[in-house]
Amino acid sequence: MATLTRIAIMLVCWVSFAGTLILNTVAAQSASPSIANRAKSFINEQSAPQRSDFVGDSACSECHHDINASYDRTAHYITSQLPTKNSIAGKFTDGKNVLKTRDPDLHFRMDSKPTGFYETAVFWQPPNQKTRSERIDFVTGSGEKGQTYLYWRGNQLFQLPVSYWTELGNWVNSPGFTDGLANFDRPIVPRCLECHATYFDSSASARAENFYKKTGFF
Repeated sequence: MATLTRIAIMLVCWVSFAGTLILNTVAAQSASPSIANRAKSFINEQSAPQRSDFVGDSACSECHHDINASYDRTAHYITSQLPTKNSIAGKFTDGKNVLKTRDPDLHFRMDSKPTGFYETAVFWQPPNQKTRSERIDFVTGSGEKGQTYLYWRGNQLFQLPVSYWTELGNWVNSPGFTDGLANFDRPIVPRCLECHATYFDSSASARAENFYKKTGFF
């Protein structure tokens, strides 16, 4: 009798355990879609960051003044800047502002004017020279190794054909540009700005990727 009692108790325990396991499994399976849906909903709610989401350096410096002051001098911080006589590493003085090419009928001249800093392609020889000038709108690169320069054409952003190489102390063809050609048409796509800027409001279209709003960037 005692043996039968023990067997009955064991059976009851096993049945109870199996029932609990089955109920938990069913409950988990029922809950899974809900969890997945909540995760999808959370992801869908996360839109691209807006300009208002960035508070700027001044907000950090209130509590971290020393860190902020030292960061301002790092290559990472100055990897992109607005053009000034201090932010552009290249020289604009006579004799140091010219890049010759393998084509004797093409050279580049870098000009500093009251309206800004310019890269000018000079075609042919006097008195038949023709020029094309574009203003430097952004300085890209800290200058530790070198810099390249960008310009606006309407709401499209392009790389300029002449860069600066610090080790040589000279203006050079921009990376990947063919010597002897005046190419002002290399687009700056969002992938470029992911490393060289904090925020740009892209308005890419089927026509081209390099359309941006000209305000609110940093």
